[in-house]
Amino acid sequence: MTRPNTDSGFDLYMVSKLFGVETCVEFVNELSRCTQSPATVYGGSDSGSVDERVRKASRLAPSPEIVERVRLRLLEYRGKVGEHFGTRLSDCEESIYLRR
Repeated sequence: MTRPNTDSGFDLYMVSKLFGVETCVEFVNELSRCTQSPATVYGGSDSGSVDERVRKASRLAPSPEIVERVRLRLLEYRGKVGEHFGTRLSDCEESIYLRR
């Protein structure tokens, strides 16, 4: 199920249940075991540094298979998302996986 969400004051496009429960459990299990590093913060002239005053999180490195499964699932919605925002989408940005 998809729906626009304007309650937040932002024009968001939300997808409920993008993945089933079994897939989510699989992803969580893998993400709990994958390598991690401090998450960087970008802004202004900063080319990326760790600043725990701004963001205290770890960036996770899931397997290429998980990354591709997420990318392909997101691409299934590109037409609907593009239509919602009035633009044509060809691909999606690289997903970033964070843990607080």
